[in-house]
Amino acid sequence: MIEVKDLKKVYRIKTKKFFGKEKLIKAVDGVDIQCKKGKIIGILGINGAGKTTILRMLSTLLLPTSGSIKIDNIDVSRYPKDVRRRVNLITGGERNLYWRLTPLENLRYFGALYGVSGRKLEKRIIKLLKFTGLHDNRKIPVERFSKGMKQRLQVCRGLINDPSYLFLDEPTLGLDIGIAKDLRKYFTSLAKENSKSIVLTTHYIDEAEELCDYIYLLHEGKIIIKGSVREIRNLLPEQKRVIIKTTSLTKAIKETINQITMNDSIIKLTDNETICVHNPVENQIQSILKVLIDSDIGIINMSDHTPKLEDSLLNFTNRFRNNEKNN
Repeated sequence: MIEVKDLKKVYRIKTKKFFGKEKLIKAVDGVDIQCKKGKIIGILGINGAGKTTILRMLSTLLLPTSGSIKIDNIDVSRYPKDVRRRVNLITGGERNLYWRLTPLENLRYFGALYGVSGRKLEKRIIKLLKFTGLHDNRKIPVERFSKGMKQRLQVCRGLINDPSYLFLDEPTLGLDIGIAKDLRKYFTSLAKENSKSIVLTTHYIDEAEELCDYIYLLHEGKIIIKGSVREIRNLLPEQKRVIIKTTSLTKAIKETINQITMNDSIIKLTDNETICVHNPVENQIQSILKVLIDSDIGIINMSDHTPKLEDSLLNFTNRFRNNEKNN
């Protein structure tokens, strides 16, 4: 289990604006995070929110200014070597590979750094290369690879030590739709079937919505909202709309439909043909449809408009910004 408490990272920089004096930049400001085994959590936010800084601290690449990080009850700052055996980091882009080496040479090198060797390492390398579709190119220098192929090799590198905790920083950046979809399925299976804990940062909100059991939204180093996808959506004033387009609506039918609300949701009759139900409750839509069918009113179409996670996160970020300005 990953337990992060009151985590802070402060950078001191010298700027001309302050005549050479130091200015403090709070990249991460008092963050609490938990990730249980077999779960995928997402850390989301705009550029500069502190997402990558958190992953770098989790993976022992960066020391926190204060606060604590424990992985399997091991203090990351005090015992980084013990933690490194259990974790790995996969980043988006083309970094963290040796371009003049082949995939085989890269993975043998990184495997050796983690203390994996011999037949065990060779079997793992072949398995990973076959999964990512790189086996046929295993003896070709990485410098001749496309961006997508390099990113797939990044995935192999990140899994070479069979980590219990996997940190993914924009893992599908630059990948085509098919490969990105396969990787998302693989990450899900790693968590659900192999009980690995995964911490994900991504700008692809649909990806977070598909993968994450729990989400933390960061803004300027602080968590401003957290919860499951459903919980975050439900915090919006309007969670769902159902629009029913009919051939026509009489005055009597309109009155009957309005009586169905029972003050549980809002029904708007936008014109003589359209019914818009905001936040429908259980069986409400079925009741409206029954009224229309029993009255021989034709139904042209019905559409369900459920707010996307992206809308919810943008709503909270904007609200937080406005509150800061007002204060």
